[in-house]
This record gives sequence, structure tokens and C-alpha cells, in this order.
Amino acid sequence: MRTIFPNEIFKDIRKKDGYIALVFALGYIVFTCIYINVFNKYFTNVDIELRRLLTGICFYMFSLIVIFIILKIRKQNLTTIGFRRSGLALSIGLGIALSTIVVIIHLLNGRSVDIILYNYIFYVFIIGFGEEIVFRGFLWPRLVVTFGKANGTILTGVLFGVIHAPVKIIMNGSPLAQAVFNEIGGGIIGSLFFIFIYTRNNNIVLPSILHGLLDFFA
Repeated sequence: MRTIFPNEIFKDIRKKDGYIALVFALGYIVFTCIYINVFNKYFTNVDIELRRLLTGICFYMFSLIVIFIILKIRKQNLTTIGFRRSGLALSIGLGIALSTIVVIIHLLNGRSVDIILYNYIFYVFIIGFGEEIVFRGFLWPRLVVTFGKANGTILTGVLFGVIHAPVKIIMNGSPLAQAVFNEIGGGIIGSLFFIFIYTRNNNIVLPSILHGLLDFFA
């Protein structure tokens, strides 16, 4: 039976990388709070669809640029954030099949093609790949190497939940404690699910597509 901690995922990652990843995660949370607060304050008159798209692109592009800079400094390649030839064909094949099913369901429900295309691009290529590269590709293996399998995995889930709390607090007006508690619980469960998908073929592409499709379908 394939383990949830295959050696390929943790290859070329050192203990120091976990501390770097933790600093990145804390900065990521602070940046999220500032970004959402500023965007929600000054761009309320912008069309909501355009606002979502700009937020997603700007936010995740900045995060990914920081990650690539870290990889460059640490002399690590893309395999350390989940991009491998192994499992790629299977990931793409399943991704196309699942995408086709979701698109057909939305077409049958009367959604227009342009709305479907917009949501597919937004949820799969921005949210799905953005969050999976950050949390399962970058943070999880580094936190596991540094803090241990159980602690690193739980910590990744906590961070995954906490990063969604500012949206609930700033944009939806949810109480701080309630938002953090609810998002942490969901973050841990969601993180474990996507880690499981990731470790089936050690490639970040499949969980990224699935993550986006689940958000799109919801």
C-alpha cells in the first residue's frame, strides 16, 4: 500500500527549509490580511467578477514569485514543490475527465459558456494551482521534514485554515474566534484530503485540478 509520506516528495528538502517555509507562511497570512483589507476598502465599486479575478491573479502571483525566489536561493528545482514527470500523464488524463463532467453538469444546469469558462479558469488555474502549490507543494513537505510527519501535517492544515479566515472576518464580518475555529477545522480536513490525493502519484497537478473543480462545482 502506498504511504502518505513517499520519499520522493521529501527528497532534496532539508530541516532549514521548514523554518524558511514557516516564516513564509506567517508572512503569507499577514499579506493576506493587508491585501484583503485594502482591496475590500478601495475596490468595492469594481465589478465583482473582475475583482475576484484581479485579486486571485495578483495575490497568488506574488506568492508564487516569492516561492520561486526561495527555490532559487535554496538551489532546489520544481520537483520539491510537486512538479514531476511521474504521474503527470495520469493527472492530466483524470483532470480532463473530471473537468468534462463538471462542465457538462453546469451546461445542463443552464450556465452560459462564458460564465463556465471564467469560473473554470478562476477556480482551477488560479485558486486550485495557487493554493496547492503553496500548501501541499511548498509548505507541507518542508514542515514535515522539520517538525515531523504528524506535527508538520497538522500544522499545514492549521495554516491552510487560518489563511481563509481573513476573508470571513474582513469581507463577511464573521467574529474572529468563530471564523478562525471553523476555518482551522475545515483546513485540517481539506489538507488531509488533498495530501492523500497528492501522494497517490506524487504529482501536484492532480490535487490542483481537483481542488479547483471542487470549488468550481460548489
